[in-house]
Amino acid sequence: MAERERFDVVVVGAGSAGCAVAARLSEDPTTRVLLLEAGPEDKNPWIHLPIGYYRTIFDERTARTYRTEPEEGVAGRSILWPRGRVLGGCSSINGLAWVRGQAEDYDHWRQRGCEGWSFADVLPVFKRLESYADGDPQWRGRDGPLAVSGPRHRMELLDAFVAAANQAGIPTNPDYNGARQEGVGYFQLSIRNGFRCSAAVAYLRPARKRPNLEGDGSRAWSTGGAGRSGRSRRARSCSPRGPSPRPSSSCSPGSARRRIWPSTGSPSATTCPGWAATCRTITKPGSSIAAPGRSP
Repeated sequence: MAERERFDVVVVGAGSAGCAVAARLSEDPTTRVLLLEAGPEDKNPWIHLPIGYYRTIFDERTARTYRTEPEEGVAGRSILWPRGRVLGGCSSINGLAWVRGQAEDYDHWRQRGCEGWSFADVLPVFKRLESYADGDPQWRGRDGPLAVSGPRHRMELLDAFVAAANQAGIPTNPDYNGARQEGVGYFQLSIRNGFRCSAAVAYLRPARKRPNLEGDGSRAWSTGGAGRSGRSRRARSCSPRGPSPRPSSSCSPGSARRRIWPSTGSPSATTCPGWAATCRTITKPGSSIAAPGRSP
């Protein structure tokens, strides 16, 4: 076997977080980063057309088509829970709506012991990652890599819906990602110049020319999760985790404690029992889907 390549950091999963993490880490030219992803590249044209998500969320080539268990609260139905299996992860297949988490949720995580996760802590990060031309700069970012746009067209039917909500006592909120979330209004979307601005487009595309950032399957970035042999020379591995199942190397929300990766002897970088305690789990045979306990 040929001598294995060596990297400073191995990022497992090129989803929304993985693309951002790999791009940010590789800004340091002395840090060599390997990004691993089980899914394909984001070459499917439907990924980049805003209307195309209705095709990609049902396509097993670009999505893991999980389903919840039947639940009484939704008339006994099993609900499709697609998760991205492609460069960019869910940011490449979702409905493009740009919605921050509720400030109260972040503050609750901090109260449960997650230091650095209050809304005051994460607001600068939200601002740094986005580029949004409108809104109050106290709350919104202007120069980030991920483009956010307001509605380009108004519709009489939607305006009537907003007016009806106002009559019911719900105020119009022109920027629900600003000072407050409560209210009714048009969605903001992760779109740039008419095309989807996924994490792969926003973070990974500009970073791919860096010689210190490599993707699984060599510089061609032909992903697939097999065939690459590498080792983290400083024993640092990162597995960004979203609210859905991940490879066994990830730290499960139900047991978010420090653990050792048997194959490398590398400890996980972080442990956060407070976050795990605020999660609920929806299960199906052979898998689980977790979401923060207070989020919709």
